[in-house]
Amino acid sequence: MEDEWSYLLFDTLMSKILNGHQSVQEPIRLYNLSQTKTNNISFLNHLLMYENVNKDNLLETLFDVYNRFIEKIDELKQNKSILNMMTMVNDEWYNNDSCDCHLPIQKDFFENYQRAVGGKQKLIVICEDCIEQTHGNQKIPYESFIRKQSPTDRLLDSGIILSGSVLKDLQDNLSETEKMLDFFKNFDRSFFIDLAIKHKPLYFQLNGVRDESIPDNIHLIFSNFLNIHNLLYKQVVQHHNSLKEMISEVQTTSSDVHNRKKEIDLANKILEQRRVIKDCPFKIGDEVLYKARDKVKVFDIDRNVPEGEEPIIYIEMMDGKKRDTPLMNLSMIPDDPSEDEYDDNDTFYSLDDSGELMLGGGEIKGAEKVSQKLINSFF
Repeated sequence: MEDEWSYLLFDTLMSKILNGHQSVQEPIRLYNLSQTKTNNISFLNHLLMYENVNKDNLLETLFDVYNRFIEKIDELKQNKSILNMMTMVNDEWYNNDSCDCHLPIQKDFFENYQRAVGGKQKLIVICEDCIEQTHGNQKIPYESFIRKQSPTDRLLDSGIILSGSVLKDLQDNLSETEKMLDFFKNFDRSFFIDLAIKHKPLYFQLNGVRDESIPDNIHLIFSNFLNIHNLLYKQVVQHHNSLKEMISEVQTTSSDVHNRKKEIDLANKILEQRRVIKDCPFKIGDEVLYKARDKVKVFDIDRNVPEGEEPIIYIEMMDGKKRDTPLMNLSMIPDDPSEDEYDDNDTFYSLDDSGELMLGGGEIKGAEKVSQKLINSFF
């Protein structure tokens, strides 16, 4: 308990700096749990002590704190005595317009950034998987033969699509960040520096009335706003440089994915030139015999095979199962032997006008050609 410190709740800390009860530039005094020791800690370090605040989301946290100050300043403007002081100071600086403190940022700024970061991590995994599948002995799924596309091809295609999406999100975020940088660079801090040295009695003197609704430490409210403004500015600068590094990494990764895809396509093209298209006596949809006993149906044929090899036939069994088999395992289904068959050696006879049976060898007029089998059936 001696070295365990009692930190302020987040809402308590926010209330203190927003109302001028704690200066952001002054250390925050903490007590240990037994109230026997004290420790001083900076505002930023105290902020990073919260479980849900870290270096990765510090920009978003400071953005939230900054917006709380904007709301506080808008609230102060509702007080006539305070508004008169702000108007006078603005006129003393010969500013044509009142200072606009609102950041030029879209609501989905952080959401798009987190999506881009997540996409970048997925892209790294895809690249690692591609390298592993390219250099390793991977088993090719049966469906890949049907689609004529390997798992590596599908991974590379996914990587190409994902890299384009990630780059777009990062570049959009970079564009929004640069707008914020322009805002901070052009922000006139002189107006708020002047207000930061105006204590409560000066408001009484200006307005000729003792307005106790004015915060006792109103000068610290404007001073704290300036310090938060500067902390946020610094964090935006760091975010901008981090984005440029990420974009460079994704561009390199994207280039690697595209190059690997080109290399594989080129290798496949070279292999393709060594292949020949084989003839096949069957066509898709034919019913044939598998190993001279099982009736199957042909649903795909791969004639594009290496020279010296037979076409690969994809068949479907009667039970619905599918497999591939070489051409040598298939044969035509024989005709039904019960059907009549005729050959060139069949002997034909005809009947003349008198009803006598005549052997036909030439031209027969006015008679019907009858086979030997039909004649025999009469007797």
